[in-house]
Amino acid sequence: MDPNKEEIRKQFERNEVLSGKHLCDGNDRDEWKKRLDEANDYYTMVSLFHYGLNGEMTGQLSRSDTICIYLQYAYGYKNYSSFRDPEEEYIQFRFFIDGQERYPTMGEIKQLIAKKALSVLAQKFFKDESEGNSFKQVRSLPSWWYIISHDEGLFLKILDFFSFSKNIPSGKNLDHTEEIVVDFLYKLATEAWKFSHMGWFQELLIKHHTEFIKILCNLNELDFLTKNWKLLAREDVEDLKILGSQLRDRADNQISFEDALVSNEKIAECYFLIEQKIKMSGKQVHSRDEIIKIFKGNG
Repeated sequence: MDPNKEEIRKQFERNEVLSGKHLCDGNDRDEWKKRLDEANDYYTMVSLFHYGLNGEMTGQLSRSDTICIYLQYAYGYKNYSSFRDPEEEYIQFRFFIDGQERYPTMGEIKQLIAKKALSVLAQKFFKDESEGNSFKQVRSLPSWWYIISHDEGLFLKILDFFSFSKNIPSGKNLDHTEEIVVDFLYKLATEAWKFSHMGWFQELLIKHHTEFIKILCNLNELDFLTKNWKLLAREDVEDLKILGSQLRDRADNQISFEDALVSNEKIAECYFLIEQKIKMSGKQVHSRDEIIKIFKGNG
């Protein structure tokens, strides 16, 4: 990015942050939400987004509730059709966004709001600040682990958000926000198979292995399951088979599992390799319920 344009973008962001603080007139999250609910223009909303997750904020509205609000606004951020309204398609507005003059449609403005919500959420929640941790590498639990492992509602909201595959970043050219989200998802999904967490949350992680398998599939990180096949439950292996049988070709025709394997589809390969490892080892593969019972017995 051109250094001058980057400085202009940063200046606009600083102005957004200052505006958000002024609009809130204090550190009350309830007041912040009231202002956000009343906001009806792009600049007010993005300014408030910058302020809502500040550490000094207090009020009856919890930090978890605030994170859920950001998830609601960010939903579908990559998918323009989530915001497109054919009746508004030809109405354009003159905007200065990140220091650049643009003429977006209403749908594009809504998408920009969603992207801004995700950007702030990435910086103030998804970003792993734990010392010694790096991209997809952990030496200690991620900085966000405590809050999600103590709040089932937030945990389920996060899983619901990323159950929509278009909310999961993909491709090689990820921006900074998307890299943070990928790091968050990879660490969350891989921690789900490390049986070292507190009782009720470990049980919750095991029950939601299906969602984590889909996340790893969307991240193209199925090698983790192949390497850690001994940790999988019967249902996990079955999930891989089902996903491998649901693949479609470019003409949107369903392809057989055998054809998927011949075509080197990752999900089919992953299932095939794990099945072979299980057969060769003679290892008994437990169900998720059995694993939970074993975990509780060792607790």
